[in-house]
Amino acid sequence: MGLLETLLIRVAGLVLLVLAGLTTADALGRYLLNSPIPGTGEIIEDYFMIALIFLPLSYSFMQEGHVHVTMIERYFPGGVKRIVGKVNLLLSFALFALIALAGWERFVEAWRIDEISTSSVGYPMWPCYLMVPIGCGLLCLRIAQVFLGRAQKGHAATPDEDRVA
Repeated sequence: MGLLETLLIRVAGLVLLVLAGLTTADALGRYLLNSPIPGTGEIIEDYFMIALIFLPLSYSFMQEGHVHVTMIERYFPGGVKRIVGKVNLLLSFALFALIALAGWERFVEAWRIDEISTSSVGYPMWPCYLMVPIGCGLLCLRIAQVFLGRAQKGHAATPDEDRVA
């Protein structure tokens, strides 16, 4: 799973690089040549943003990169913290499992009907729908591993007491 997470984070990094290049080229074309790149906004919205959000989910979870509010939790005794942590993991698993299931159903339907975007470019939609269940599914596997004690999350770069809640 670590290898898959590394692959997905590298893909997301490449997507970010391409996104920056495409946005720059589109802006230059728009303002210097009065001719933007057709479909840029839709491609960024449909592909790049989905990739940047869903592909690195499990990596970010394992690195404690997600927002974690400890305003009240830091005052709980150790046993209560563990229980709250387990409940949070269960609720997170349920939420992302539902998103993965819905994403998978949407991907299968888009694949079945060969759904094409409504933009001027007309690109297939199934690849962007596939990124949602991949990212959420891998996150669910990681949440299950952490819940069962089979994996340890990394430590955040900033200690809890230095974070803003």
